[in-house]
Amino acid sequence: MNINYIWHMLIPGLFLFTGTTSMGASLNEDIRQKVIHTLVNEFQINEKDITIEKFIEKEWPNSALGCPENNQYYLPVITPGYLVEARVNDHIYYVHTSMTRAIICKKHNIFNSKKNTTIPIKPQSAMVKSIQLSRKLLLQDPHIKSKSIHLLGVNKSDWSQYRGLCETGVSIFKSDEPGYFVTLSHNKGKSSFFSNGHTALNCREK
Repeated sequence: MNINYIWHMLIPGLFLFTGTTSMGASLNEDIRQKVIHTLVNEFQINEKDITIEKFIEKEWPNSALGCPENNQYYLPVITPGYLVEARVNDHIYYVHTSMTRAIICKKHNIFNSKKNTTIPIKPQSAMVKSIQLSRKLLLQDPHIKSKSIHLLGVNKSDWSQYRGLCETGVSIFKSDEPGYFVTLSHNKGKSSFFSNGHTALNCREK
């Protein structure tokens, strides 16, 4: 499975309206360009027809970015991004973004919503749990910035192949314990972990 796809999808739970509307502040230029590019491609319009009215910095609770579609599987990992209200001529559109992509959401106007919307999600796979646990363990370092973390690789394997590279796990894992070797990049470099979906250990690179 494509690593970029996994990471974009991995980024947990219920859709909650949290955050403060940013009036008068400037939207991150990279995000602004993603919003404009998405609207231009969708409606075949000129950039000059688009006005960013307001935005909210968000931590979306799963890969749906607050805009779930029926019968779709969304991985439950928190994804930082924005909710953007954009005006196209006389029409208002709501664009939901992560830090890497943007989607036009036709279902919600949560700037004015007082209700929370529940997004049904499927049980997490062992791979997803392993990545989440690795990320959580990495964030125990106070110098690691959450938004700097990206997935570099995830390999299905067993403990026997990695026990020499990781913190002692003799009392935790069986010799042939199945799991995943997860590699994450971040603002201090990169780190590797082994996890069976229940516990994660720090490792050095193979």
